[in-house]
Amino acid sequence: MVGCVAWNDEIPIYATAPGVVLDKHSLGAANQPGAQAALFFSADQLPQLRVGQQALVHIGASKEELASKVIKVEPAVVSPSVIHQRYGFMAQIVTQPSIVVLIQIDRIPASTFGGSVLVANVKTGSQRILSMLPGLGSLMRG
Repeated sequence: MVGCVAWNDEIPIYATAPGVVLDKHSLGAANQPGAQAALFFSADQLPQLRVGQQALVHIGASKEELASKVIKVEPAVVSPSVIHQRYGFMAQIVTQPSIVVLIQIDRIPASTFGGSVLVANVKTGSQRILSMLPGLGSLMRG
């Protein structure tokens, strides 16, 4: 039974990034219900990111997990100084050139949460549980 579950079940793989909830005056914020946020991924994560991926968001120190969706992936790498100019995001949090990803968070108002720091986990794929076991993982890939 356990082997059958391990053979068929998959676990999600996430890419994690800091971000900021955009207010209505921020670049990239649209007139839609809810709020948008800008996430800042390392440049090497660009191939894993695409529009439509699901994301789980934690705003500030909140334990609540909010569901969201990627609505835009900027194709160019942006410097920390440009990120600070565009989004007002704290320079000490984004210290390397980054890819900007916009997400839509429907359950929060931008007027209340605009400027709030967040952490998001974007689902970039999945992996079979069995492939994680030593020795068996290489057999499954081969």
